[in-house]
Amino acid sequence: AALEEYDALPPHRRERGAIEAGLAPKPLREMSDLRAQLVRIVFGGADGGGNARAALPQMSLALELELRRALCGGWADQLARRIKPWEEVGAAAPSRAIRYRTLNGDETVFLHPTSCLHRAAPEYVVYAELVQTTKRAYMRGATVVESNWLPAVAPTLCSLSAPLEDPAPRYDAEKDCVICTRSATLGPHRWPLPLQRGPLPGSPSDAVPFFAAALLDGSVLPSFVALHPHLAANPSAAANPLARGQRRVGELLHALKKGGSSAAAVASREALAGAWRRHPRLLQPELAQWLKPGEANQKRLRELWPTLLAEALGERPPKAAADKE
Repeated sequence: AALEEYDALPPHRRERGAIEAGLAPKPLREMSDLRAQLVRIVFGGADGGGNARAALPQMSLALELELRRALCGGWADQLARRIKPWEEVGAAAPSRAIRYRTLNGDETVFLHPTSCLHRAAPEYVVYAELVQTTKRAYMRGATVVESNWLPAVAPTLCSLSAPLEDPAPRYDAEKDCVICTRSATLGPHRWPLPLQRGPLPGSPSDAVPFFAAALLDGSVLPSFVALHPHLAANPSAAANPLARGQRRVGELLHALKKGGSSAAAVASREALAGAWRRHPRLLQPELAQWLKPGEANQKRLRELWPTLLAEALGERPPKAAADKE
């Protein structure tokens, strides 16, 4: 705050202003010069009067988050977590001070009382260095970080579980892949992190049942919704392991895993479009088995097929199909 006030004054009034405020002008001048130098390096210059504040852009919330995230990635091995009250068993002596434990050891460290983070006591911080005093070790240059950043910026320090069954994996149309939820822990202490959502690990074949369910419920190709009143089974059955013995389920999954003549399984809209470019009738017999018995329903699928192909390939539907719609 003192440096902000110092830089806000006209250059010819800064020394006098510092003295009137009871501050030493020389350290403030040196800090102001250092700040201006950093601004020139990072942002490409200062104003004509050498005022660093004029060149420093207004710190937006988005920029602040990006800077904190960058520090989190760079100092991930210098991370500390606030110790919960029930984790303080064996503490040397009762204390009201908020304790932190470092990531790569059992060392207890503290935020200095003069730190702007001291009262807030965030759960996770990264620090520039540890300063050992006669009383305790303090973190210098501490920065708040969010626990949900850590799997992305420090993946080698995090451990992810196998995909959870609840919530079950599902197809995400925006990302065009099957995503799952996994529990996560951090470091040797296995500190719990927020649940992580991301692409289903493993081969594309592992994602096929969930993609098949999405194909049937219209999440992949919205035009397929027109056939919903005529389905003989719920689309979710395709992703149910207990239903794998049903013929309609088994043959659809087999066709998707085989992917036509391609060696790659079809588990995304992009892969489906590629397979249909090579084999336009791929999956038609298997999807026909999901319809209620009757020639009328088979005819509905045949008439809708050109629209499904065009939708997958990103083309305009055939005129005849468009007129029916």
